[in-house]
Amino acid sequence: MTLRSLPLVLATLLAALALPFTVGGCDKIGIGGEPHPPLMMGPTPLSVTDTFMTEPNAFTPAESAAPLDFALTLAVREGRPTVVLSGRYNLPATARARYGDDPRHAIYVIALNPEAHRLHAAPVGPPLSPTSEPPAFQGDVFADQGSGEPLRGVFSVDLPVALGLPQLSASYQFFLWMDEHVTARQGIVSPTNRTPREGREVLPITGPAILLQGTDSQLPFPGVTMTPDEGTSVVRGIVAHDRDLPEPVPLLVLAVERPAMRFGYARVVLPNDEDSVRLAYDFDVRHLYFNHQPEGRVWVLGIMAESMGTPVAVRMPERPVVPVVDGGVPAPAAAPAAPPAPAAPAHQRSRRQRAARAPPAGHAHCPRRGVSPVGWSAYSAASTLSCGRSLSRAPGSWPPLGARLARGFAGALALGAGLAPGLPRAGFEGGGCVTQRCSVPMASRRATCTRR
Repeated sequence: MTLRSLPLVLATLLAALALPFTVGGCDKIGIGGEPHPPLMMGPTPLSVTDTFMTEPNAFTPAESAAPLDFALTLAVREGRPTVVLSGRYNLPATARARYGDDPRHAIYVIALNPEAHRLHAAPVGPPLSPTSEPPAFQGDVFADQGSGEPLRGVFSVDLPVALGLPQLSASYQFFLWMDEHVTARQGIVSPTNRTPREGREVLPITGPAILLQGTDSQLPFPGVTMTPDEGTSVVRGIVAHDRDLPEPVPLLVLAVERPAMRFGYARVVLPNDEDSVRLAYDFDVRHLYFNHQPEGRVWVLGIMAESMGTPVAVRMPERPVVPVVDGGVPAPAAAPAAPPAPAAPAHQRSRRQRAARAPPAGHAHCPRRGVSPVGWSAYSAASTLSCGRSLSRAPGSWPPLGARLARGFAGALALGAGLAPGLPRAGFEGGGCVTQRCSVPMASRRATCTRR
């Protein structure tokens, strides 16, 4: 090879190296387009073709007395990597009375992203409800006893497709939940997968009306307890969280409505001061759903970091039937009109007498905060400064402009001193309130303040 032929040799070598990157060559070596599936080492991976399956496979758990059990494994679907949950159920006969011989539409698989604290949920079988086609079995969701043999079966689920997980790879914790039965969590990394999704992410309620107060409980942290109020849709409990974490971990409250099979959840950020390690809370189950009034039976579950509470059942109160008149228009409620209280003529009452009216007996006040005469006067003066208020006043009873300006100035001073109950403050004693609800009736007006 002479020096004259060297450029020709170099050009030939460069052309040979660039050949794989020509049209079609990139896809063959996995560059560009969809990522090439990773090479599976060891035994042949599980191959699936459907989202929901009822045949056992090599990863199906062995028979046991556990009501719910499952295993996770990496699998392949249409040449793409995925994660498959292989499960088994051994449920008491009560499940048959509630959901029929195939309870898969009532068993939920939950995926928790431990970093973003977001949830994905879907049944382990084809989604069914009373209005679906075909409809779900119309059982008695309030049944707590059943007769006959236990309900046994197996199932498998393509998790990214069924749950609608994001296409990019991420770490998740999975568990199964059906009514009073809940499993431990198992973690796995879901690989990047572009298979079209069938499920959709459930958006959380990030600002639920939940009331937090200090408590003397010695519940170990992390931990969460729940107790329903009989005859209401309110759930009470205690939550204990660890403050020595790099980032705060929210309280997650999950709910599944039966028989409508609606799933909802809320994410509550807890205060992070020394007095808020343990907090008593209460909330209304209806606040866990967007623009929906749950009916029937709602099962609720609490999660605080690595701790999972015991599920509780809430029997939703029946809504009153609204009478309907001709034409399908709801009839207005007939409210008896209260006779107006006799009042002295305006010329017989001085301006000072109208401004110094005493509050009515039995007034309401905010939790853990008494109302002194000074505080009541300050609130009466600053009522026009309250948040989310609904004020009404008898016609012709507004004081002159000068008096209103003086009252507003006094109310602002009282607000800064913390004397005005019902007005938004940084927090209550004992850890602070995430939501403050306070209703204070007055002689001739009503003010309601809600802070979220």
